[in-house]
Amino acid sequence: MIASASFYGLIAGGQFIVGAPILGDRLNDLVISYVLWMLILNAVGDSGFGIAEEAETGTLEQLYLSPMQPTTLFLIRTSVNMLFSLVFVLVVLTLLIFLMKIPFAFDIALLLPILLALLVAMGIGLLVASLAILFKRINQLLNIIQFVFYS
Repeated sequence: MIASASFYGLIAGGQFIVGAPILGDRLNDLVISYVLWMLILNAVGDSGFGIAEEAETGTLEQLYLSPMQPTTLFLIRTSVNMLFSLVFVLVVLTLLIFLMKIPFAFDIALLLPILLALLVAMGIGLLVASLAILFKRINQLLNIIQFVFYS
């Protein structure tokens, strides 16, 4: 809800200042980019912060004692987190379409670049998680990494 309101406020504020629609027919592209950005941010942040929290609480060792490989567990966890993030982002996308009253058209040609971007984000998330395992107290570095994606 807050993500939808902030995006809507940004676009509506820009249109108010300019006095005319500022994006024209490119609003669909901007909405898809915003949604993809939110998914990438969630994919990178959730893995690293989750592992860092488990390292601090001491439950990370239990993952390594399980019968499954830790890499498999981390991949499954990242995939499930990505699915939950996708549900959240679809709600935000629906709210944006409703609030902005845009005729949303999703081109099927965008599916491959979006999937590749999400796979790269999952890989970066696993890299951040490995840094969290290597250096137990990494929360400040995780905040800096998320700041890079905010920029």
